[in-house]
Amino acid sequence: MGKRNERVKENVHDGEHAVEREKKTARREKQRREDDIDMGKDTTQEDRCRLDRAWTGHGMHVDDDSRVLSRCGYRTARATRGRWESGTFYYELFLEHLGSTGCVRVGVSNDTNVNLDAPVGVDENSYAFVQRNGDKVHNRHRVEYSDKRAVEGDVIGVLLYLPSARDVSSADTSRLEFYLNGRGLGRAFENLRACDRNHPYYPCISLFSSPEQLEPVAIQVNFGPEFIAPPRRTRTSALATF
Repeated sequence: MGKRNERVKENVHDGEHAVEREKKTARREKQRREDDIDMGKDTTQEDRCRLDRAWTGHGMHVDDDSRVLSRCGYRTARATRGRWESGTFYYELFLEHLGSTGCVRVGVSNDTNVNLDAPVGVDENSYAFVQRNGDKVHNRHRVEYSDKRAVEGDVIGVLLYLPSARDVSSADTSRLEFYLNGRGLGRAFENLRACDRNHPYYPCISLFSSPEQLEPVAIQVNFGPEFIAPPRRTRTSALATF
C-alpha cells in the first residue's frame, strides 16, 4: 500500500512538472510572438492584422478578413490590431468598385469605442483622407489636402509614423501621410493625439453609397507585409506592418 501511494505521488509530481513545462513553453511562445509583432516581423495568419468582423458598421460585409462591401450611408470597419509603439506602420487598400455614388474615407483612430455608423475623421480621435475630393478630415473639420483624386483601380496607402517616447527632447513628431499608387501626397497630419497600449491607433475604413446605387461599394485591404504599391521613396524594409 505504501509503495502504491509513493507511485501515485511520483505520477502526480511528474504531471505537475509537465504542466509547468507546458506553461513555460506557452509563455515563451507568447513573448516571442509579441516581440515579433513589435519588430514588425511577419507572424502566423492568426496574429496578422485583419478586418475585425466584430467592429464593422451595420450593413457592412467582411469577406476573407480583407475585403469589405457596403451598400449604406457611411459605415466604418476597424482592424483587429492597433499600434502605439514607435515605428513606421503602413497599410493600403485597393478600390475595387465604387459605382456612381460610392465614396471611401481611410485613416486611423485611437478611439477604443469607435462609432461604426459614422465616417472616420468625425471626431477628435480619428484622422482620414477622402478619396472623392482629396480632402483630409479630423474632428469633422475638412481641409484641402491634395488635388489628386482616387478612382476605381487605384491603391491608397496610409503611413503612420510614431516617434520614440524615450527621446523627449527630440523635435521629431508623430505624423500621418497618404499615398496614391505609391506616390506620396505629403504630410496630412502632425502631432497626433497621444496614444498608448490601451489606446493604440487602429486602421479604419469608411464606405458610403446612396440608396439608389444597387451594387455595393467594394474595397480590398492589405496589411502587408507584401504591398501592391509601397511608398516609392521609402525603403520597404523600413515599413512595419500593423
